[in-house]
Amino acid sequence: MNLLKALAAPVAAGLIALPTAASACDANFTLYNKTALPIIQVFVSPSDHGTWSLENFLGDDTIDPQASYDIDVNDAWTYNGTFDVRVDWGAGIHSDSYGVPLCDRDTLVVDPDGTIRSH
Repeated sequence: MNLLKALAAPVAAGLIALPTAASACDANFTLYNKTALPIIQVFVSPSDHGTWSLENFLGDDTIDPQASYDIDVNDAWTYNGTFDVRVDWGAGIHSDSYGVPLCDRDTLVVDPDGTIRSH
């Protein structure tokens, strides 16, 4: 009996799992700006990349104080790990959060003190 025939029956019966391509998590999220200043840029990168994404996920938009914005990370990254998130108010003022498990979160909040937290 050849190897292909020997494996066919257990695979068909579900007794042997064949490898599949890794699937990415849903890393999209809504960012709430609870600060008194508009957020002008948002950067998101996989934590293990060591550098910030060159893509500003707001494009030409801003997030006004007390407003929210849906961030679509899935179009930029196919990734299952944690992410680093930077929000930027301009004039060199920014806040960073490292190791954020976006796969498990739908919402991030930027508190009045600039802290980025999961909600």
